[in-house]
Amino acid sequence: MKTLVPVLMLFMLFATVGCEPPPPAGDLSLDPPYFYCGDDTVCSQCVSDNNNHSAALEPSSRNLYVCIGQSSACHPCATKAFIESMEEYTSMPTDVVACRRVATLSVNWLPESTLFQQCIERINTTVEAGGTFQGATYFQGQSNSYSLELRESWAQEFPVIVESLRSEMNHPVPLVFAQLALKDMYGWEQLKLIQADVAEQLYDQEVRMITTDHLAIKAEDAHPTSESQLEIGAMFAEEHYLMISP
Repeated sequence: MKTLVPVLMLFMLFATVGCEPPPPAGDLSLDPPYFYCGDDTVCSQCVSDNNNHSAALEPSSRNLYVCIGQSSACHPCATKAFIESMEEYTSMPTDVVACRRVATLSVNWLPESTLFQQCIERINTTVEAGGTFQGATYFQGQSNSYSLELRESWAQEFPVIVESLRSEMNHPVPLVFAQLALKDMYGWEQLKLIQADVAEQLYDQEVRMITTDHLAIKAEDAHPTSESQLEIGAMFAEEHYLMISP
């Protein structure tokens, strides 16, 4: 009976906050969609999850970006706002390659992982069609908040992900990542402090962080609402433009 009490309490904790325990650090594959294009007014999936999407756009005439991380990283509303904002800032058509997977740890995005390799394949396919990538966005961390070890691993692994992405792309693309949203949980608050510290360390390397404390999140899964996603996309775009503007 004594053994069951801590287990029951842990189950009740996750049930109460509306979150699931962190996923295993095993081998994962990217979720669809593959590609978001600005020509689609609802910014939904332009091309199915395959390696043949060059017909959907003329890459050489567009600015390309890649979004990486959990579902919120490439949410349709965030991507729509990002594309519209970047097109307004630059007067250039903009498209986004999506590299997303629900419920991931930072270790799942390290260069030896399947997720990272599949993302690079998508990037290379677009480059081969004539596109040029201007930057990247990253939104991941919720699953790393559940223990001290996972939180510390985020601080070690995120800079490796940034460096590896740039190495594979042969270009030091600017990168903007999102800090976790406001959540009354100790692990979240501790990881947010870690993320802010990492952002300060990488500031001179064209890495920026947007804060999301002021945005509404859904009670059932602690993810940003659709309205919040629109603002996240706009903030991602603004930070990118501030880095590239004279």
